[in-house]
Amino acid sequence: MTTTATITEQLTVAAEIAGGKAWGADKGKPRIYMTSSRDRKVYIDFPDATADDLGGAVVKVTVDDCGQSPKWYASQKQREIDGVREAFFAVTWYLFTGNVEEAEQIIDDELSVSDEAASHIANGREPEARQAIGF
Repeated sequence: MTTTATITEQLTVAAEIAGGKAWGADKGKPRIYMTSSRDRKVYIDFPDATADDLGGAVVKVTVDDCGQSPKWYASQKQREIDGVREAFFAVTWYLFTGNVEEAEQIIDDELSVSDEAASHIANGREPEARQAIGF
C-alpha cells in the first residue's frame, strides 16, 4: 500500500475494518487480535512489516493443549481461520488498494469473496479480483 500513513495508522484502520484489536506496531510486531475463546488465539499477523508499511498479512491460530488428537487441533484451527476469512480478505484488500470503503463492503458481507477472488487478492491481481468480487 503506497501511503503516507504510519504503520500504527495503517494497523489501526485495518483493525477497525476487521473488527479486531490492533497490537504491537510500537514493538515492530504488528498484529490484529480477533475475538476467540480463551483457550485459543486468533490473529492477523504482518510478518514482513517495515517501519513504513505493514506488508502482507497471514492468519495465525494457536489452540491450548488439552489432550486431544492432532486431527482435532487441525480442525479447530481451520474453524478459526474460516471464521475470520472475510476479515482477513478485507484487511488484505485495504492494504493492497488503500480503499477503506471497499474493504468494509467485503467485511459487511455486501460482497462475497469466492475462492477465485481470494486467489486474485492473495496474488496481487487487482483487476481480476475486482471482477470476481463484483466491484
